[in-house]
Amino acid sequence: MKKRHLLLILWPAAGLILLLCRSSEQFAEHVFARGIYPVYRTPISFVAGLIPCSLGELILYAAVPAALIGLIVWIIRMVRGKAGRGFLRGAVNLLCILGVVFFMFVFGCGANYYRSTYAKSAGLDVRPGTNEELYELCLSLTDRANALRGQLNDCEDAGGVFALPCSKRALALRAKDAMTHFGQENPLLHGFYAPPKPVLWSDGMSRLEITGVYFPFTAEANVNIRASDFTIGAAMCHELSHMAGFMREDEANYIAYLACRDSGDPVLDYSGTMLALVYCARALNESDPGLYDRVREAYSDGVRRDFAADAAWWKQYDDQPASEFGEKMNDTYLKANAQSEGTKSYGAMVDLLLAEFRQAAR
Repeated sequence: MKKRHLLLILWPAAGLILLLCRSSEQFAEHVFARGIYPVYRTPISFVAGLIPCSLGELILYAAVPAALIGLIVWIIRMVRGKAGRGFLRGAVNLLCILGVVFFMFVFGCGANYYRSTYAKSAGLDVRPGTNEELYELCLSLTDRANALRGQLNDCEDAGGVFALPCSKRALALRAKDAMTHFGQENPLLHGFYAPPKPVLWSDGMSRLEITGVYFPFTAEANVNIRASDFTIGAAMCHELSHMAGFMREDEANYIAYLACRDSGDPVLDYSGTMLALVYCARALNESDPGLYDRVREAYSDGVRRDFAADAAWWKQYDDQPASEFGEKMNDTYLKANAQSEGTKSYGAMVDLLLAEFRQAAR
């Protein structure tokens, strides 16, 4: 047996961890998420963080030609040698490669889908809210968004729409600092954070209607920098929440909101507040359009312009084959990883926001 064939042991090793995490929430939370995962992830994040561009993106670009070259080499060997032996050698090598991929996926993020919910670990009482509670929460978020937008009136483009006062890379460092600070106050989020990476092919991500991706094989937070400026800070913190080990989309949204809110940075605070307001207002519109209209009337002119510009930006991609493919791909992935609501799980952050809102009102 060749040394590389020892990689086949990664299949049962990763499979065992995944089985234990799926079978025991206690194991998933206290042994894996709080024990094994930080030890595994931190050095990978540190090394990948030394590279200014997305290492994961470069790997994806190289994967297709590498796979094609590998296939051609395998076919040549099949032709020159004995077909049966060549096929067996190629199959074993492929299993070794897939074993590495499976191991890195499980340890990089897959097992964390089965940890305790953030609400349970943080002691939040999550339950359905009334329309009146949701309305009050929307008004509270609207007041905060209006106030923050007023502080950022100098951060506008020629059309009066919010524009970042710094580069995307500078914002990435601010998002990293925000998550680091939040982790110092919250042990569940304590740990090392590498700056999120702007994606070079952000136009393609926009076509797929994707704002960010956590790449578990390099432990990198990757962000679409072609999206509306006011959304990028929260998207960065969302992906960094995945880096911290919280893979459920509603929890990553909620953690991003908290980190942005507590950052002391008005740019990030506005981004996180608008993220929360988007989902809460959408939920209110579905349950009580009349109350939603009253909330919309309370938006400041700046908030209105930002929401309108964002809607116009994404509208150009609506009902396009690429956007439908991106939606289906993301929905399928989430459902395959213990998020039964698929892409609808992003909006479940509203329940977490309501739980905190009730808790603060006591």
